[in-house]
Amino acid sequence: MSVRVGHIDVFGHLNNVAVFRLLEQSRIEYSVDVGLVRWNELGVILARVDCSFRAQGFHDDMLVCGCKAVRIGRKSFTLRQEVWRQDGTLIADADTVLVALGPDKETPAEVSPAWRRKLSDWEGVEL
Repeated sequence: MSVRVGHIDVFGHLNNVAVFRLLEQSRIEYSVDVGLVRWNELGVILARVDCSFRAQGFHDDMLVCGCKAVRIGRKSFTLRQEVWRQDGTLIADADTVLVALGPDKETPAEVSPAWRRKLSDWEGVEL
């Protein structure tokens, strides 16, 4: 993704809100790629984001987002997310906790064995 004028704050660098939007897009794409949900289905809900901002981003920087599962709990799983400038500079990293939802799309549910397998298979490690 290229940093656009609308992503820049009054100080001339990438706005923190824009970073959170990048993290959100990365989580959605990861969930779809792994096969957990389609983009418009509520299968999980965001419970927490612990984000550290490491460097500034500027207009016309090219950014790359990464996302991987690092832990699966009983009703939640944690993703490690990173936003990098194309030159290799880490802009931000975050640990994000997602809670699995039941059929009513409101009540937390146990992470299904199928989801556990998909996440572990995708990451190439038993989580």
